[in-house]
Amino acid sequence: MNKVICWMYLIELLENGILWSYMEKSSDRLVIGKHAVTELLRRAPKRVEKILQAGKGLPEEISKVIATNRLRLEQLSFDELSELAGSDSHQGLAAVLKERRYYSLAEFRDKLADQEKALIVMLDGVFDPHNVGAIMRAAECFDVAGIIWSKNRGASLTPTVTKSAAGASELLPLVQVSNLADTIRKLREDGFWSAATALTDRAENLSNFEPPAKLILILGSEGKGVSNLLLKEADFILQAPMLGSIDSLNVSQAAAVFLYELQRERLKGEKTK
Repeated sequence: MNKVICWMYLIELLENGILWSYMEKSSDRLVIGKHAVTELLRRAPKRVEKILQAGKGLPEEISKVIATNRLRLEQLSFDELSELAGSDSHQGLAAVLKERRYYSLAEFRDKLADQEKALIVMLDGVFDPHNVGAIMRAAECFDVAGIIWSKNRGASLTPTVTKSAAGASELLPLVQVSNLADTIRKLREDGFWSAATALTDRAENLSNFEPPAKLILILGSEGKGVSNLLLKEADFILQAPMLGSIDSLNVSQAAAVFLYELQRERLKGEKTK
């Protein structure tokens, strides 16, 4: 009888979204994979609450950081870690993070208030966790000021995202908003221009584009691209020149290309002054 009551209670929690909410919060604080955990410990060890290991033997660099920062190391079985991470691609290693801090839009605007130059990435309907993680990794590599996405139209920060991000998810300011179009308008008040990526006749060739000092780069999902609402809101529409038979890149590849070119142009502009 107790087992029946227990199951009925679990079903009620699932139906009401309470248990899912707890599970999402737990996975939201996990970074999995040797490379991602190593990068995280190297760059932001204070973000880590403890290390979870399945198996024996740690890389020397990780052992040193654990000792220096007095981090807890817990041993789990491979299956236990897989269940916790929701994936078996953890390579026997995971980091449990301290509570992640998301910026409100107001806080993010205050953070950028004194910056003369800033490049922001905005994600419109990008749900694939591997793409979101890869975009974060590229964004951190190319000195992006932060990433903005919709609370309702984008991927959550799952272990798959953080693994693909290779630690970048803990280094970048992350901003979740309710309305992307309204966010563009508010950032415009702070001197930001916006450029959406799209394959249209109206799009300007990325190679010919001279980026303003403050710019929002808007990236859309592979299937639908940037929404019509944001295309209308954007100050510029850009596309990267394609030389092969395939006429498009996936969104994370496109992000790396656009971010490299935009930052290259900005650096070139600085050198000519």
